[in-house]
Amino acid sequence: MICDLQKASIIKRLSAFLLDFILLSILAVGAIALFSIVVHYDARYEQYNTAYVECENLVKEKTEEYKQQHSITFDLLAVTQENASELTQEQRDQYDAYLDYINNDAQLKELSKKVSDGLLDVVGATLTIIPLGLFVAFLILEFIIPLCLKNGQTVGKKVFGIAVIHTNGVKISTFSLFVRGVLGKYTIETMVPVFLVLMFFFTNGGLLLIIILAAILILQLVLLITTKTNSFIHDIISYTVEVDLSSQMIFSNEDDRLRYISENHNRQVSSTREQTRRSSNDDDETGEIR
Repeated sequence: MICDLQKASIIKRLSAFLLDFILLSILAVGAIALFSIVVHYDARYEQYNTAYVECENLVKEKTEEYKQQHSITFDLLAVTQENASELTQEQRDQYDAYLDYINNDAQLKELSKKVSDGLLDVVGATLTIIPLGLFVAFLILEFIIPLCLKNGQTVGKKVFGIAVIHTNGVKISTFSLFVRGVLGKYTIETMVPVFLVLMFFFTNGGLLLIIILAAILILQLVLLITTKTNSFIHDIISYTVEVDLSSQMIFSNEDDRLRYISENHNRQVSSTREQTRRSSNDDDETGEIR
């Protein structure tokens, strides 16, 4: 047991991470499933899907009626922005008139609003249960369990003999453990990418979101390579480091650390003086013999 930081090896850290990731995934899926039951997610989605199918069928029905009434021979529903230029001027005029008819139909307006409201409801529920499920999983695995196991250990770190301490060798505090697990791992390193991914599917800012995700990944790699403690964002903001528990000396508080350093220094000074005295006596005895 020595006072200097005994950083855990990358292999141990990676192994502990993989085990914790599996457990975190199981906890998150279970929590999300529970919250989905609480908010009646399946019923919300079924309501949205039913309205969507009704709206789609009504559009097809009214489109067919419109084609028969106006003797239109081309497929109105097959027209897109890409192939609209292939229509003749007469077909374009017919298509524009058709769009005015569809957009001003009262029944379709009401049903379209129902679909839109249903979609917003489903998206809102999704953006609620996913963060809550992940929060519960992180709170249990990265905060509650380490509080019980001591030394900031998750299940994975316990299995592979890794501890989490402050960079000065003092055991991690409850506040720092919360900052590390909830603010760092959950908020910054997980929810920011999760929301970016969700936005990727619901918005048109695909390239920008990919750039941001890549920047976060690159930052993590840079911190891992360049920092003395080979740390990620969650360790940087909480002033912690992952160490090998078998060889790391962990102090209860800063006073104990300073006391140990002082006592160790005094012992070294005394030992040096004793060695110097013995060397001097040996020299004197050698001189007398000569």
